[in-house]
Amino acid sequence: ESLRNIPLMCWVASGDEGTTYDMSDAARTKLDTLGLRHVFDYFLAGDHLTLATNDEWAPAADFLGEHRVERDPARVTYVVDPRRDSARAGLIANHAYWISDLRLHDASPGNTGMIDARSAAFGIAEAEPLGTVTSFGALQGGAHGPMAYQRSQQDWATVTAEPKADRLVINATNIAAMTVDVRRARLSCKPALEITSDGPLEVHLAGCENR
Repeated sequence: ESLRNIPLMCWVASGDEGTTYDMSDAARTKLDTLGLRHVFDYFLAGDHLTLATNDEWAPAADFLGEHRVERDPARVTYVVDPRRDSARAGLIANHAYWISDLRLHDASPGNTGMIDARSAAFGIAEAEPLGTVTSFGALQGGAHGPMAYQRSQQDWATVTAEPKADRLVINATNIAAMTVDVRRARLSCKPALEITSDGPLEVHLAGCENR
């Protein structure tokens, strides 16, 4: 879910000893189900190191193209999983884009939480997934010659404009508190809040302390 604003290109070889077909297919299926953008190339021969030793990355370079990181998307989805934190290294994964200071209701070992927030102040409609398309191709060049693959691909339709509104729509699961940077979310200090949550939720508006 946290990959909503990150287009992905994934290359996996059929004989990969660490990333097995079952693992890869489960990840691809979840991307499909969540309606997220991806290009998933499953190479029909090779092991964990074959793609690296083939040393041909032109399709990946084309995929990256001139894309830039979207610093402030209209919709932010993020999973809070304390198992990913490292207090010793000072790495606490409780923030994404214009949302920060996410805190769980129940932080028992193994528990996670998820926030899904959309600011209507950007004036753009929700991105619609176009559905998954399957095709076949071959990676040309490289040390091992043509390498055949099966491709699973999903993209989003062109985003259309809609009237801007000073409104924040929040869906929260096991989230007790969150902070919203109103400037980056393009909101005022008194936005309309539409909240769906499985428990009490504190919403702090950063940037409004002196207003």
